[in-house]
Amino acid sequence: MSIPPPTFLTLPLEIRLQIYANLYPSLCLRPPPSLLSGIASVCWQTRQEILPFVLQVPRYFWTVERLWDWTLQGEQRNLELVSEISVTFMEESFSKIWTLEQVRKAIDDDPVPYSGQWWELAYLMGLQPEIFKPAAVRRPLIKAFMTHVKSMNKKNNKGPKSAVVSTWEAFTLLSNLRSLGITFENPLRYATEGNPISYPHLLNAVHKQQIILEMISRTCPMIQTLIISRSSGLLDLSYLTEYHNLKHLNFNGRFKNSLESALQILRGLGHLDSLTLMHFPQTPIISSTKASSITPDIIAKMNPLRSLSLLHLTIERPTEVFTESLLQALACHNDSLRTLLIHVVHCVDGDLFQGLLNFISKSRITDLTILLRIPKHFGSLDVKSYFPDAIQKRHVDFVEAKPTAWQNFPQMSEVLVLDMRGSSCGLNY
Repeated sequence: MSIPPPTFLTLPLEIRLQIYANLYPSLCLRPPPSLLSGIASVCWQTRQEILPFVLQVPRYFWTVERLWDWTLQGEQRNLELVSEISVTFMEESFSKIWTLEQVRKAIDDDPVPYSGQWWELAYLMGLQPEIFKPAAVRRPLIKAFMTHVKSMNKKNNKGPKSAVVSTWEAFTLLSNLRSLGITFENPLRYATEGNPISYPHLLNAVHKQQIILEMISRTCPMIQTLIISRSSGLLDLSYLTEYHNLKHLNFNGRFKNSLESALQILRGLGHLDSLTLMHFPQTPIISSTKASSITPDIIAKMNPLRSLSLLHLTIERPTEVFTESLLQALACHNDSLRTLLIHVVHCVDGDLFQGLLNFISKSRITDLTILLRIPKHFGSLDVKSYFPDAIQKRHVDFVEAKPTAWQNFPQMSEVLVLDMRGSSCGLNY
C-alpha cells in the first residue's frame, strides 16, 4: 500500500509557489531557521521547490573570505539563483599577496584576457612600494615581493589561491546577481606577521578597489543595483562602463576623472535612472584633494532620473551638493523624478530650505523623505502645505536637536530637526 503524499503537496503548484513567495519575500532579511526547517521538512519535493526562494533572499558576508567559502559549497545551477548580496572587503584580505606570506603559483606569460590569472597579473603589476618603518622592516618585505614576482612564470608550482583569483571565481559563480553592495574597509595601519605597524600606500588601496569593481563588472553583467561604501575618491569611473544593465548607483560621488569624462560615462549608462550620493566623514586613506565630485551641472545633464537620494552624514562641514544649483538641476528632471530623499546632518541655510519647499510643491514626486536641520524660526511654518498633490499620506514633525549632537557646535542650539515624509500609497508613519 503506497503512502499518500503530504496534504500540502495536494495543493496546486501555483498556490504552493505563492505560499513560498509570501514566506521568503525578496526584500526581507534571511528567514529564521525555524521557518526554513518547517516548510523544508515536509519532504524532498518541498525542499527543491523552496530553494529558489531561499537563494533569492539577500545575503550579507562580513568578509570576502566568507563569500569564497560559501560559493565553494554550492552548485553552479543553484548559485545562479542568487540575486542579491552584500560583502565587505578588508584590506588584509588582499595585502597577503605582497606581505611576508608568499603565495607560490603559476601565472602564464600571456594569460587569457579577463581570466583569474589575468586579473591577478593586472593587480600585481599595479602595486606601489609600501611605506614601512623602520627601513629594516621594509627591505625584507620588498625582497619577498620581488621573489614572488619572479616566481609568477614558474609552471606546475601549485599553491593556495590568491585573493584576486578567489574573488574572481566567487563572482563568476554568481553571474546572475541583480543587486550588489560592496564596503571597502581600509584601516589606516595594520601589523604584518608581528612586525612593526605598516602604513599602506594610498594608491594600492585605490588600485585594489579599481580591480575589484572592474572584475565584478565582467563576471556579473546583469547587476542592476550597485552600492559602493567607503570607496576612494581617486577611483576612475571607467569601471562603470561594463555595467550595461545598471539602473541604480549608490556611491560617494567622488572620482579622479574630469567632470566632462564623468558625465560622459554616466550618460552612457542607458538604464541608469536612480542615483544615491552618500557622504560620510572622510578618513585620510580615502579622502583626497585631487578628487572631483558630482556637481549639480552633471546631475542636470544626466539621463532622466526617477529617483535621487542625497545623504550628507557629517556635521563637521556643510554639504557641497545640496545647494541652490542642485534645486535648479532637479528641475531638469521634473517630468521623470518621482522619488526624492534628502538627509543632511549639517544645518542648512534658510533660503535653501525655502527653495526646496518651493521645488517640492511644484514637482511630481510621489515618494518623499526630507530629514534636515533647519533654523528654529521655521518651526511655525505650515510645511504640510508644500506637499505636491500626488502625495496622499503626509507626515511632518519638528524635533529639537539633542545636546549630544551639537555640544561641539554651539550654533546648533538654534536648530530644529525636520522630519518630512510623504507617499502616494497609504503608508503609516
